[in-house]
Amino acid sequence: MKKILLVLFMSLITQTALAFDNPITDSYGEWVGGNSLIVVSKHGIEEWHKKNLTEKCFGKEFVIQKLTSISGKKLLKDIDMAIDAPASKKYVYDPNVANLEVMKTFINKDQNYKGILVSSNCGDGYEKFVLLSPNTGIYIYSGGDEDYHLIRKRK
Repeated sequence: MKKILLVLFMSLITQTALAFDNPITDSYGEWVGGNSLIVVSKHGIEEWHKKNLTEKCFGKEFVIQKLTSISGKKLLKDIDMAIDAPASKKYVYDPNVANLEVMKTFINKDQNYKGILVSSNCGDGYEKFVLLSPNTGIYIYSGGDEDYHLIRKRK
């Protein structure tokens, strides 16, 4: 009985030690923008935290969450690349390009921004939440091309 309790206790400690802990307290809450609703908590992006509690992939966590940092200069460069991507539509109004241009006004090229990167053990692509201010962020989804959404804190 002691061995079983010891093994259970050790697995609980290991699970807790490996769990993602989000120290960016300004990111906690519900974020909305575009068609996205993202809930961020102490556990990171809550959707993926819950998925890891219920599903595994190849015997590992379904997704991996980790803290990330990106410079404003790099973020602006990445957004500019996304704006230039639809070069064939250069003379046609593209609401996505207009949204990206607005998004750039929230970014200071001389500042570093913290965020959460989520990548999957089960497939390609990633998601990233970048905190610009306590009430404004960017949600980036990549499944090949990157898709950017300006998001605002709701709660």
